[in-house]
Amino acid sequence: ADAAFDRIRSNRIKQSTHIHTMSNPFFPDDDALRTLINELVPTVDIRTTGIKSFTKLLAKHVTDQLQARNNGNKEIDVSYAELKEKSQFIRDELTVAINNMAAESDGEHDSDDDDDDDSDMETEGTPAKTRRSRGEGGGLSAKKKISTKLAKFLRKAGVVPMPSESNDDVKLARTAIVKGLWAYIRKHELQNPNNKKEIVLDKAMKKCFSTDKFDMFTMNRYISVHVEPFPSMNQLLAAAKKKSKEKQKQKATAKKSGKTKGKKDKKTGGQPPYRLSDDMASLLGKRVLPRPQVVSGIWAYIKSNELQNPENKREIFCDDKLSRVMDNESKVTMFSMNKYISQHMVEKVDRSEYVHED
Repeated sequence: ADAAFDRIRSNRIKQSTHIHTMSNPFFPDDDALRTLINELVPTVDIRTTGIKSFTKLLAKHVTDQLQARNNGNKEIDVSYAELKEKSQFIRDELTVAINNMAAESDGEHDSDDDDDDDSDMETEGTPAKTRRSRGEGGGLSAKKKISTKLAKFLRKAGVVPMPSESNDDVKLARTAIVKGLWAYIRKHELQNPNNKKEIVLDKAMKKCFSTDKFDMFTMNRYISVHVEPFPSMNQLLAAAKKKSKEKQKQKATAKKSGKTKGKKDKKTGGQPPYRLSDDMASLLGKRVLPRPQVVSGIWAYIKSNELQNPENKREIFCDDKLSRVMDNESKVTMFSMNKYISQHMVEKVDRSEYVHED
């Protein structure tokens, strides 16, 4: 029976170019897949992992997450073959995720925010709650002033929608810059055919970035020079070196004390706790929680109140309490709801204010 099922399933894959919408109702949409890719990237050695191997790991990660969010239903499965039709999307999002990681490793963002994919960049003198109420983006999606040189290049390349006719005082999100540059790189076939991770710059890019080539890992540093606060390359290299030494020191300390990353106990409060908004505190019954416990609490609420659509388990119907947390939406998906969580994590607090409960 299992073999027959496998043959039928294999035939479906061959016959349909839209398998994820036609035969697998659990296949994640683009937003969900983007979230899952960003979850997986930090756990993989990207430098030695090819796109094929990454896609296989992603298939397992997607399946594990879907099963976990559907009461351990082992019948749910997203295969490598199904993900292959999204290979270009995965490649693009993987590139962006790599550059995002590079931005963090170069010390561009406060290290306290590294644990939060959707964390907001705090602007000095502006309360976090005020910024969130205005709907301002944070982190790598925050729009920052870029150099006139980069603005001129992007405008002439036509790969990024420019907010004004002038090249002065242009503000763009780093994610938009990265995607635009990769669109230009692919259009002009600038990847080294013998090493796709290496970019050989053309005349226009050389003029902008003042180098002959870079790879997808060092590319971020060349972008950072052109993004507010416009650090020099020497400053970026020094910051990266300092952070690398700190990580090595932490590893040495952990090794000396007999602790390793793989043995980390989540019950000890590995992630920092946050003071929650009134709406989130009302939903979860707690005022202070780390992000993993916030997510777990929301899912416990969803399941206890039977808010999953029985015909499509990915879809969540919002009652009054949940709707207030989900930006007054009447329904969300199991993946899209993640983007609403950060605005309710008002401020990071001292770990002593949170005690983990089994």
